Amino acid sequence: SNPLKTIIIALLCTCFIGQGLRWIIIDDDLMKIMPDNIPSMIAWDKVIDEFGNTDFMFIAFGEKGKNILSANSFATLWDITKALENIPGVDEVMTLSNINRIDNIDDFMEVSSLQEKRGLTNLEIESITKYLNKNTDIANRFFNDSFEFTNIFVRPVANINYAEFVNSILPISNNILKDYEVHYSGVPYTTGLVPELIQSDVSALMKFGMLIMVLILLLNLRNIFAVGMVISVIFL
Repeated sequence: SNPLKTIIIALLCTCFIGQGLRWIIIDDDLMKIMPDNIPSMIAWDKVIDEFGNTDFMFIAFGEKGKNILSANSFATLWDITKALENIPGVDEVMTLSNINRIDNIDDFMEVSSLQEKRGLTNLEIESITKYLNKNTDIANRFFNDSFEFTNIFVRPVANINYAEFVNSILPISNNILKDYEVHYSGVPYTTGLVPELIQSDVSALMKFGMLIMVLILLLNLRNIFAVGMVISVIFL
């Protein structure tokens, strides 16, 4: 008996329900759509249980034209290593700050931390530099050829949503590394960004499409109220 009231209530309900779109998480992990009982998935689950997640997120930071082997850089590396290790979704962090060095002293092998503390002296940095020059495999793993950037390996826990994983890391890393040039890569990073990019592109496309549709309706109907009725029916 009151169509205007019905339309208003329906529009308000649609807007209220539409607010939930902000909390929708798109998970594009194709492994989750595979049946759990097929041989390949069973074998894959055994690998994950035995060795953990096989994917790594990589964070490289530094400054072009500047040597990364400095006291400030080591202090920053120490801070971000500790911060990343405290994130619940992180299984393992590998950086120069938390690996061990093996030295031959009087025909005995001595194992110690490569970076034993946050603040390093010039002599300690020189010792680390000499060790890296002798062990090029470690240097190649954590540095580029000119020692301008250092690399951080971050392994996520098994079966975590990569979008949530990336969103938990980026605010921390961007804050600690704000004074450096930062580069991200790895399967978790690219996979975690895809849902956000899709959501952003779809949102922009929908707004553009709605604008074109309204213009076409105005050209044909030549009445703003008629256009409003058509739009309300679409949203209903």
